[in-house]
Amino acid sequence: MDRVSLLCAVRLGAGMGVAIGILFAGNAHAAEWGVGASATVGATDNALMAPKGDPNARADGFVTGRVAGNIRWERASGTHEATASADISSFFRGSQSTFTQQQLGLSSRMTPTGATALTLSVGALHGRLGFLDPTPTAQAAMPNTLARPGGTLRYGALFLREALAWQLGPQWRASQEFSASGFMPLEDDSVRAKSVAVENQLGLYRVFRVDDFGGTLRLGYGYNLAVQRQDVVIAPAFGLAFADANAAWRRTWTQQWQSEVAVGGFVAKADERSLTGGPGGKVQVQYTDEQIATFIARAERRVFANVFIGEALLSEGADLQVMRALGRFGTWSAAVMGGYQRARPLSGVSQYGHLSVWNVRGGLSWDNQGLLRASLNYLFADQRVSGLAGADMMRVSAVSFQRHLVSVTLEVRWPEPRNAAAGK
Repeated sequence: MDRVSLLCAVRLGAGMGVAIGILFAGNAHAAEWGVGASATVGATDNALMAPKGDPNARADGFVTGRVAGNIRWERASGTHEATASADISSFFRGSQSTFTQQQLGLSSRMTPTGATALTLSVGALHGRLGFLDPTPTAQAAMPNTLARPGGTLRYGALFLREALAWQLGPQWRASQEFSASGFMPLEDDSVRAKSVAVENQLGLYRVFRVDDFGGTLRLGYGYNLAVQRQDVVIAPAFGLAFADANAAWRRTWTQQWQSEVAVGGFVAKADERSLTGGPGGKVQVQYTDEQIATFIARAERRVFANVFIGEALLSEGADLQVMRALGRFGTWSAAVMGGYQRARPLSGVSQYGHLSVWNVRGGLSWDNQGLLRASLNYLFADQRVSGLAGADMMRVSAVSFQRHLVSVTLEVRWPEPRNAAAGK
C-alpha cells in the first residue's frame, strides 16, 4: 500500500471512530457489533484485461484480503448502523501494482409515524480503479454487468441516499428516493474529470389483493468539471439532464410466482446537443421454492448517470439468476448468474464509446452461520468497445477484452450470527 493510500485509510478510520464515539456515548450497552476478515486466492487468464490475441493477455494468480467491522444499535429514533472495511489485492507475478480500497458507511432507518419509514445513508470510498471484480460473489443480489474503465487511477467517491415510504391508506402507498454521488481523481496528472450526479424518483401505487398498479417519475442530472493542464482544456465541462416515467404493474400469481412490468419512456438533453428520447421500462419474473430453487429473470432499458466513468448512459440489458440451497440444513448453496448489458453514452464528448458486456458467474458456498464461511467462485467477462474510429480510438479509456477468473474465499466472523449461537 502506498503512503498516500495508507494516510487516507488512517484518516477515514479516525473519522469513523470519532463519529461512532459521539453516537454511542452513554449507550454502548445497546450496541451490537461484529468484525470479520477474509482471504481470497485466485487466478485469471488475462490479468491486464488486454484485448483478445494481445501478447500482454497473460495469466497470473492473485491474492486479496479484507478486514471489516460494523456496529448496529437501536434507539427511540430508529435503527442505526456504522460500517468500515479495507481491501488489498496483489498479483503473484506483478502483472499490475497492488490495489487498495477503503470504505466507510453510516445508515439510519426511522419511522417518524406509523405510516412512514425514512432511510438515510452516506458512504465514502477511497481506492484504485482497475481490478475489475477480483472476487465475484455468488450470493450477490444482482450481478453487476456494468462496464467500468481499466487503469490504476487512485480516486475518492462519496454516495448519499434518502428514501421515504408513505402508507397513504389501506390501499394506497407512495415513495420518494433521492441519491447523489461524486467521483474525484486523486492524482495531479489524471485526465479524468471530477463527476457528480443526482437523481430523485417519485412513485405512487394502488394496492389490490394480488396486484399493485401505479407509476414512477424520475429526474436526474450529471455533470463533469473541465480538465485542464497548463491552461489547456483537455476535456471540456459538460452536463446532461434526463427524465423517465413508467406505468407499472406488479402481481403475485401464487406463493412461488411473482412478476413486474413497467412501460414508459425517457428524454435526455446534453449540453449543446439536441433533445433525445425513446422507450424504456422493465420486465421481471421471479419463482421461489425452497425445495427447488429461486429463479429471477429480468430485462431493463433505462437512463442513468455513472460517476465512475463520468457519463450518462442509455443502458439495455437482461440477466438471469438461479440460486439453490443444498443439503439438509442449507449450509451449502449454489448459484449461477448470467447477463448482458449494452451501454451507450448520451453526451457528445465520450471517451468510452459504446460498451457491451457479457457476464457469467457461478459459485458454490458453505455457510453454517457460524464463525467460518467458504466459497468457490468463477467469473467470465467479455467487454467490447465500439462506436469510435480514427482519432477517437486513440483516446478511448475502456478496452475490449475477455477474461476468466477462478477464486476461493475463506471468511472469519466474530461474534457468531445469532441463530447459529442460539442453536448450540
